[in-house]
Amino acid sequence: MMTENDKLGKKYHTGVVWQDCQHEEWLELMVRLRKIDSGQRDSKLFHQIYSFLVMYAASHFNLEKAYMETYDYPEKRFHLEEHRLYILRLKDFREKYQDYGDKTISNMIESMNEWFLSHIMENDKKLGQFILDYEAGRAQ
Repeated sequence: MMTENDKLGKKYHTGVVWQDCQHEEWLELMVRLRKIDSGQRDSKLFHQIYSFLVMYAASHFNLEKAYMETYDYPEKRFHLEEHRLYILRLKDFREKYQDYGDKTISNMIESMNEWFLSHIMENDKKLGQFILDYEAGRAQ
C-alpha cells in the first residue's frame, strides 16, 4: 500500500538516488511536523526543527555543489545562488522569530517547505537529469 510520503515523494524524484533519499528525508519531516498537535509544539521543538533545517541545508547543498563542480554543471552559478538565498531565508526567519509562538512552527514549515519544493521541481530536477546524463555518458 502506498503511504502519504510515497505519493508525495515520487513527484519530487530526480532519479539520482542520494538526492532522492535526502529529499524524501526532508518531505517525511514536513509531513510529521504538520501532524504534531499545536498543543504539543514548544520552543524546544522549534529549535530542534530549525537546527535540523540548517544542518540539512548545509549537508545537502554541499553534496550538490560537489557534483556540480565535479561534472562542470553549466547552471552551477545560478543553482548555488539559489542555495545561498535559501540560507539567507533561514537566517532571516530565525531573526524574525526569535521568540517562540504557537504559529511560529507552522510559519517556518510553510515558508521553508514552499521554497524547497519549488527548488526541487525547478532546479534539482534539472541537476538530477544532468547528473544522470553525465554518468551515462550523454552530457554535453
